[in-house]
Amino acid sequence: MNFKETFENLGLYSNGPTDQESNTGAEAYQLSEGLEKIIAHRNFLHRLDDQENRRMEIIEGKTNLIVSQTAIVFSLLGLLIPFLVDKIESVPIIFKVVLLITVLLAFFSYMLSLRNAIKNFKITEFKYRSPGVNNVISFKDKPEELFVAEEVRDLLNSVDINKAINNHKGTNLLHAYNAFKLGNFFMGISVTILMISLLFLKQEDKSIQIRSPLEIKGLEELNKTIKSIRLQPDTIIMKKENNLKQENVIRSVQPNQGDR
Repeated sequence: MNFKETFENLGLYSNGPTDQESNTGAEAYQLSEGLEKIIAHRNFLHRLDDQENRRMEIIEGKTNLIVSQTAIVFSLLGLLIPFLVDKIESVPIIFKVVLLITVLLAFFSYMLSLRNAIKNFKITEFKYRSPGVNNVISFKDKPEELFVAEEVRDLLNSVDINKAINNHKGTNLLHAYNAFKLGNFFMGISVTILMISLLFLKQEDKSIQIRSPLEIKGLEELNKTIKSIRLQPDTIIMKKENNLKQENVIRSVQPNQGDR
């Protein structure tokens, strides 16, 4: 498989718009006799048209599923990225680079899957056909065989065009599925790398280690100083009163000495 086929399978290479013109040559259907045969043709084409309608519903349902699953994956990635950033801080740089590349590839694949799926919602590009309602007015006064034959011609055109449109939508769905599957592959690689780095690689120790013991000196003197300043208020008052008494005694003694 070359790169062109790979890109085409992922929806990166487009083959151009879908041909929405019928190639069945419906105008060549000019049968105007044999009503039973014409009705048999109409019933056959109605069954084919119903099959394409059911096919369209299946394709659109699976497209909605791809879009919803991609949205869930994006939500999970938004929750896991902060966890990953926290866990890979101490991982070797080579694992960080590989993990970053795989996560980016997974994100790109999911975005590509979403882009391919959203293509199917561009209703202006997919113009389904059905028998024209104007046939009722145009053939109201004409034989029933002509009316049914015209309905057959409309069904021949609509079935062919609707089938081509469904094929194009199915191709978009297949591209979205391939891109989603590729995103799951890269995400699996990312998770594997993360598990290996966390379980088997030695993590950097970020704790603070004290290589030499600390010695605090002078604790005994500090305790004595603290005890010495822990004085009660009553003790301070007593010391003050004793000082006052001593001063009065000294004053009384000094005059007596002068008399002598």
